[in-house]
Amino acid sequence: MKLEKCGIIVYILVFILGCGVSNYDRGVVFLEQEEFDTAIPYFEAAIDSGVNIADAHRELGITYYKKEMAQQAANHLRIAVSNNRKDSRATFFLAIALEENGDFDEALDTYRKFITLNSSQSIRQDIRSRLALIKDKRDNQIVQEVVAEELGVSFNKVQDNRIVVHYLEVTPGSVDPIALQKSLTGLLISDLAKVDQHNIVRRNLLQKLINVIDLDQDAVLNTKNVKRIGHLLHAKHVVSGKIEESSDGVFRSNLFLNNIDSNEVQPIGTPEEENDLFELQKVLVFGILESLGIQPVGTLKKALLKKETENMSALILFGQGLDSVDRSDYTTAAKLFRDALSEDPNFELAKKSLNEAEALEIARSQDLSLIETNVVRRIKSQSAIHDRFRHMDSALTREFAPPSAADATLEGDAPPPKTSITITVKQ
Repeated sequence: MKLEKCGIIVYILVFILGCGVSNYDRGVVFLEQEEFDTAIPYFEAAIDSGVNIADAHRELGITYYKKEMAQQAANHLRIAVSNNRKDSRATFFLAIALEENGDFDEALDTYRKFITLNSSQSIRQDIRSRLALIKDKRDNQIVQEVVAEELGVSFNKVQDNRIVVHYLEVTPGSVDPIALQKSLTGLLISDLAKVDQHNIVRRNLLQKLINVIDLDQDAVLNTKNVKRIGHLLHAKHVVSGKIEESSDGVFRSNLFLNNIDSNEVQPIGTPEEENDLFELQKVLVFGILESLGIQPVGTLKKALLKKETENMSALILFGQGLDSVDRSDYTTAAKLFRDALSEDPNFELAKKSLNEAEALEIARSQDLSLIETNVVRRIKSQSAIHDRFRHMDSALTREFAPPSAADATLEGDAPPPKTSITITVKQ
């Protein structure tokens, strides 16, 4: 009889305690124990019951991510973030799920949102490096897709405002013609990208395409391949041409605007000779814009006239750095960009390229699981602080009434307050 009574008591206790634990709580316990398949139905039940919906979608999304089911994870994490845009845990896991699933544009936006929600400087730095890596992954994805589509029905579709500035042929005369070729192309693209009317293809994307279709240096400049590159990048126009440096240091240029739709080739007006390469680069920018029917004025014209550098050594080092980036040698690239900045500390494009190379160098050796651990630990720590302040706020908010006659002040005491005082500790 005693055993029966004990059994009944235990059953009642289990029943009572069980009633106090929600489906969401059970799911959290199983998730922490990495029993993912057991956790999933509890989170689904919590969603169906309408209790802790945003949190349940978040934890269900994290569970799917742990199961390496990135698409399902992203679906639930999007719902969690839409219900609570300040949920940094949901935002972070959505970003890494999107990255894993190859949704790089959305992943970039989500990582940027996470940065605004996170106050840890070290985590922010890790995520900024991650952004550089995702941009690189996105470019690789774009190139693979356009090459795969080359034989497709939609291959010939071009965007009217999209322009490729192809590598200009630089004849020997320079110490390093390849470096000069890449640096000049980089300067032209940087300037033309300041004009809102057109979408200028980034040099990194151009180079990745050249690498994928495996063109050597001579083939890159071949007219047929220039047009093919324009087609692949869905550009209506491709700028191509040559810059020749004579033995006496005089530069001659011969540029063309290739219309991919009509196969027309239009000469771009440039001076026959120019003694200053940096001045020539600006003349080429305005010549290209004139061929496109654009006449810059005001602040845009002023911005386009500003020279990135006038130091030839800095320009060559910058081009060598770009070439190292193209070979994924980010350590060497960073050193060369630093050397370029030593020659010209005001070379802003070299500073930007240095930051990108350093970020890629860091990201290449990053352990995403370690970043995840640091993020989760940081969020838990912030939640604990939040809870402590909430309890302090409750405990330390009280009213002090004026003293009674029994508490009359003694001689020399400060006069008592005439009204009630409320002390509130806010988090």
